[in-house]
Amino acid sequence: MSMSREASTVERWKANFIVDGLLLPTGAMAGPSWLSFEKLDDSRVRASVHVMVSPGTEDPVDKARKRLVNFLSLYNVVAQGEARIERDEGASQVAGMGFLKMISGTIRIRAVPALSEKERIALLADSTALFQDNEEILDKSEYLHLRLAIDYYNFGKSSTRPEESLINWVIALEALYSDPAGELRHKLSVRAAWMLAETSQERVTIAKRMRELYDLRSEIVHGGRPRVSGNDLQTVESYVYESIIRLLKRRDKPTKRSILQELDEAALGVSGAT
Repeated sequence: MSMSREASTVERWKANFIVDGLLLPTGAMAGPSWLSFEKLDDSRVRASVHVMVSPGTEDPVDKARKRLVNFLSLYNVVAQGEARIERDEGASQVAGMGFLKMISGTIRIRAVPALSEKERIALLADSTALFQDNEEILDKSEYLHLRLAIDYYNFGKSSTRPEESLINWVIALEALYSDPAGELRHKLSVRAAWMLAETSQERVTIAKRMRELYDLRSEIVHGGRPRVSGNDLQTVESYVYESIIRLLKRRDKPTKRSILQELDEAALGVSGAT
């Protein structure tokens, strides 16, 4: 009897979404076990998301959307793409009543770059692996910095003006490397340099470039109209991308506090030794 009551506390649902900009291969698609795809055309797919929900307390479409959004956010970082949910097609209970619930979504259309079949397979595989390694931490408060950095990276990718892209990408770096104490510009440049550089000369170059990009961002947000070059955008985007990927690939999953302490101690050690 207790097993029957326990089984009735959750229900399995499948929610369908139309996704634009997901570069799927034409052959087999190896996504997460809870996610399947039906290719509609070269840029649009139907994504079916399976979720377990508690009756009366959770909305299956909302829960499925949240999980899919998390996956697409990581996919966009790995693919440097702009995949977005175009709309939902409701949800149906896999077992039991099987009724359909419809909720309208938001339409966003994006251009799709040309990629080979091999490249599409690799992007989906890499995104799936990264998501499976990090799904449990993405919604935890101690990893909010990582969630914010991913979101602002994607905001920057979808921005239509270079100034907006630069601002969003610097915000992403601030989410990763800033704290309430001390001089933000200095800490941001030093910490990013120690995260990204492989040599001492690279650290000097990255720290200098970070200060320039932060100054550019400050001039924009305070009413100035500086010229944002293509090199500026390429550089700051690469710093955000590399920072996110390196943190996601860390097996120990350090919190922001641990990462900042690690970077500050590395910088202090070199400074104290000179």
